[in-house]
Amino acid sequence: MCKVKLPSQEQLSTWIKYWQSHDLEKLTSKEVDEKILELYRNLGCAGFARDHICETESFFRIRKYENKDLNEISELWEPNADICKSRGRCNAPGVPVLYASKDAFTPLKEMEIEPKDKFWLFEYKAKKNFDLVAIGVGDNNLMVKDDFWGNDKQSINNNKLLWNEFKSFILGEFTKPVIEEGNTEHYYLISEAICRLWLNIDAYYGWSYPSAKTQADSNYAIKQEYIREALDLADGWLLQLMPLEDENITNALKEDGHYYLTMANKNEIEPFYGFPETRPIINFDNKEYVPIILKDLTKPVNDKISWKEHKS
Repeated sequence: MCKVKLPSQEQLSTWIKYWQSHDLEKLTSKEVDEKILELYRNLGCAGFARDHICETESFFRIRKYENKDLNEISELWEPNADICKSRGRCNAPGVPVLYASKDAFTPLKEMEIEPKDKFWLFEYKAKKNFDLVAIGVGDNNLMVKDDFWGNDKQSINNNKLLWNEFKSFILGEFTKPVIEEGNTEHYYLISEAICRLWLNIDAYYGWSYPSAKTQADSNYAIKQEYIREALDLADGWLLQLMPLEDENITNALKEDGHYYLTMANKNEIEPFYGFPETRPIINFDNKEYVPIILKDLTKPVNDKISWKEHKS
């Protein structure tokens, strides 16, 4: 538990107005860091809840297909530090994390996979129980002492209203839409600094936060030093998003035993032969698409991988 206190209304308003009145593209990383630390020196670790991950839970990650197979096991994990040069929602330049979700639909939307695109989908399974810092969830599990909210009814009500305003601003930084044109790093300046300076809690393996693309689902960012300790690679596929109305696709699904992915429930994705009633229908411009498996990951040997093709 954290022995901390809420900032005053004046402190909070001044802090939020600072960000609203400044162009993030014109601020340096140092200036952002100093402003983040200004508020959080007193706030400590308050403001987050625990997201508990259970052993064997699945996570899914997508990479866009670049017209060549992946051959090294390392290519199925987080990017290497020497090529991770850009700031992300939770990572500083040169400090990669593994971004994933608990279903395949969320990263498909996050990566903006379009009709007929080919893409890699990887499944990881938790090797153990571990905790993440949960950003943007309810207040019931906040890691604070009871007197954080005050000692009388009016103080408690006022402070909870204050906290909701503060939390809404923080949540907005983690769900801010990003225009993928030109330099996008400034979009992530505040959220990355929050993870690095405020919510970089020892013994927590990373962060969970709402998806900017789906809102109702979550993304997960696992710190690099914990990835291999926390997760095993379970499977991988090369997929293509194809129109369900395409006669060739429909016949292949019904008659030729192609794989495709279906959501059995929100936390599990299972491959099926044939054409069962439950299927992952993805809509683009009022047309329905389904992900078809083109290749399946074979068992890695000495960190080398290969792919088995699925033929009609």
